[in-house]
Amino acid sequence: MEVTFKRTGARQYSTIIADDVHGLRELDPAPGYHDYVPHDLAHYIVECELGLTNAVFGRAERGGGMFRPVAEGGRNSREARRQARKQRKREDRMRDTDHSNDNQMDLSEQLAGLSLVHWVRRHDPTARPPAWIPATVELDDDVRAALDRVGERLDTVASAWHRLRIGETLTFRWPNSEPIA
Repeated sequence: MEVTFKRTGARQYSTIIADDVHGLRELDPAPGYHDYVPHDLAHYIVECELGLTNAVFGRAERGGGMFRPVAEGGRNSREARRQARKQRKREDRMRDTDHSNDNQMDLSEQLAGLSLVHWVRRHDPTARPPAWIPATVELDDDVRAALDRVGERLDTVASAWHRLRIGETLTFRWPNSEPIA
């Protein structure tokens, strides 16, 4: 599966999923634009680096997630609705399984937010953390090590993302956190 992050506007981006099984799907606009690390890119790096296979991109690989099918030339609206229903059912099953097991989706969400804050603070110690982070956050050594590892990877992809012009893309092959050349 290929995962592409496309800069679509001055402060907008989309996330595009392409694979042979489920076709081309996208989320446009995608949430949480950032000049260096958009929210979905933070999710992607967190999930790759920490081996989370039941979160955003692992689910997308299995046909779930919030990514909408991209209309292809010959497909009619009835077929598109049918595909969307099938995708919703798959996602509901994945969500039920995730909540009854290790809940990687919540973990990915928390770590994507924390990793972005951690990365920003590494580059600008005067940056104020967002209001949703308590004034004192206790992180155990494992979480701190994970954030450091993710932060190192974000250093590379953040500069690549920041250089993109509108219409340009950054593409990865899941679950590899190294961009495709």
